[in-house]
Amino acid sequence: MVLLISLHQLCREGELDQKLRAIHINHGINPGADDWQAFCEASCRRLKVPLDTVQLELGSMAIDNLEERARNARYDEFESRLGSDDCLLMGHHRDDQMETLLLRLMRGSGPKGLAGIPITRKLGNSKLLRPLLIFDRSALRQYALHKEINWIEDDSNQSIDFDRNYLRLKIMPLLGNRWPGYRESWDKSLQLSQEAELLLTELAELDLESVVTKDRQVINLAALTTLNEPRQRNLLRYWLTSIGFPSLGWQRLLKLSREIISARPDSSADLSCGDGKLQRYREELYALKKTQLFNPEIQGWNLHHQLSLGLPGNGQLSAALRVQDTKLGSQGGLLRADIGELTVCYRNGGEAFRPAKRPTKSLKSLLQEAGIAPWFRDRQPLIFLQDKLVCIPGIGVGEEFSVEAGESGYKVSWKPPNLLYVKAE
Repeated sequence: MVLLISLHQLCREGELDQKLRAIHINHGINPGADDWQAFCEASCRRLKVPLDTVQLELGSMAIDNLEERARNARYDEFESRLGSDDCLLMGHHRDDQMETLLLRLMRGSGPKGLAGIPITRKLGNSKLLRPLLIFDRSALRQYALHKEINWIEDDSNQSIDFDRNYLRLKIMPLLGNRWPGYRESWDKSLQLSQEAELLLTELAELDLESVVTKDRQVINLAALTTLNEPRQRNLLRYWLTSIGFPSLGWQRLLKLSREIISARPDSSADLSCGDGKLQRYREELYALKKTQLFNPEIQGWNLHHQLSLGLPGNGQLSAALRVQDTKLGSQGGLLRADIGELTVCYRNGGEAFRPAKRPTKSLKSLLQEAGIAPWFRDRQPLIFLQDKLVCIPGIGVGEEFSVEAGESGYKVSWKPPNLLYVKAE
């Protein structure tokens, strides 16, 4: 209410030329939630400030989960209602900042967490600003009393079942009695943490340029391991945040650094988190989607009628007529142009194949030798003529189905789906 009244006064006096509107989130948790909404509606109506009201359905759950879910839902609503030219102003004050600092310290936060609540940050396509963050709660209360501003006290603020309330009601008064100037001292620590986080971010940006590949979701491990462990973790934390990957937390970040990255070069170790998975393959670390929709159904393919074939959830096959060079090339030659009706299948286990001019080997060995990443091996299309495996795109054409130098044949290729991690909208 102090924030609303102050902004309204600035607008009325011509000190603020932006249009002012308000938003109230009704969480539906407290029995008095509807009365609170009615109070906000009456206050905004009196000030002639447009008000949006939103009612949330959160269900029942443990207190800690309820707090987090309510916060996430609240900010989702804020973000969805703000345009690129909007700025959301919130009434957090310095005591909120001190409580947040203690809570994050209890959780073992690093410099980013210990930097506290930012005065300003991005919120979707808009901006969030907390102009009252430099004021103590007591100062705002005195201002409200002096201006005869009415407000509502949330009765749940008296429940020490909530960690923040416990700090506010039990711990902070003790600190204030013993160290009256602790807020000013902690402000210095917050400032130092903010500066440390800024420097760590700038360092991570520089380091990332030297280790990221053409795909931003892939890290070159040979380059990464030239850095010491703390610098690696700083870079990895920044990298994962930049691509929208779920936060790993300290323990999983340690595991990634000490077990996945330092594993043997032939290891395909992985680490799952949320809807993503981090997997090592050879000298690279990949950020992948965890849930991969793929139906390995058998499909017919007649090259005389169609030169491309979509594979449900698995990219696309394509064929193009070419003249066979004297060399087979890296992908093993061309498929005979007079080939009949083909069938596209997938591995069942135990398959063997003899590419032209090469010895017979197990499919497993051929996939490994060709550098096919583990997450693509079950997706690798196998092209059959009746019961004979005639072509593995990217690996080769069977000896008896390939063409000689100077003859025409089909160059068969597979464009696999993009399995790299992309944050869900």
